[in-house]
Amino acid sequence: MSILEKKYTNWLYRISCTKSDKPSYIFGTMHIVCADRYQWPDGINDLLTAVEVLYLETDISPDAAHLVDFNLMDLKADTTVEMGENELEQLRAFNRQHWNFGEDELLSMHPFALLAQLQVDLFECSTMALDHQLMFQAMNLGKSVRGLESFEEHIGTIGKVPNKEYWRQLLYCITHYEEVKKGINALIDAYHTGDMEGIHRLFDEWAWVLLPSAAEKAFISDRNGRWIPVMEDAMKEGSVLFAVGAGHLLGEGGVLSLLEQKGYTVQML
Repeated sequence: MSILEKKYTNWLYRISCTKSDKPSYIFGTMHIVCADRYQWPDGINDLLTAVEVLYLETDISPDAAHLVDFNLMDLKADTTVEMGENELEQLRAFNRQHWNFGEDELLSMHPFALLAQLQVDLFECSTMALDHQLMFQAMNLGKSVRGLESFEEHIGTIGKVPNKEYWRQLLYCITHYEEVKKGINALIDAYHTGDMEGIHRLFDEWAWVLLPSAAEKAFISDRNGRWIPVMEDAMKEGSVLFAVGAGHLLGEGGVLSLLEQKGYTVQML
């Protein structure tokens, strides 16, 4: 059975090949999880102890973060809001109920930043940034933390999608808020329980809500392809733990499949 056909997963995989006697590993994460419900996979601490380097999607380590003075909520739109007056009033009403940004601040913010804020609001629980927690655990063990891409490269991806796509998606989310909230929380539940089949189906149904269709190529497919050579170079140097969003592992264009196509053996732990 292909690794992609399994119904359940702990989101932890071993990568091996004949070119190296040191295995590496992939951990499929969610960037935000429910703090009171999330359980780390068995053996994750042992893996962090055993590997030499932790690679996250983006280099968010303190050594890199101080080079970039950036706050997502400070990201400004480079064009005017592309909504009609009725749509603008819906945005204002949602803002009054959920965010309470000032009028000028709201309309000057980049829609991607507003979508990111909305994503946090959709959770029906106290949240935890899984990537950051994993990074702190690795650093406490004295491990090096790196990124498959630089922080600047990650932020640059935002600009590859027209602002009108973000505004369109934001408007859909605020006008279908309860429906979207239900769907996204079902996706989170599937991740928590390791329901690979369910999360694949739910990603197909709901991931587009927070990731405009025009952004799928920029944020998922293109990044997956760029990461593979970086991962191969890293694995030549020693044993590595890669931690990337679970959505990057799914499908024929996912990281697991791309590694198999390169001749690596990928096995669920």
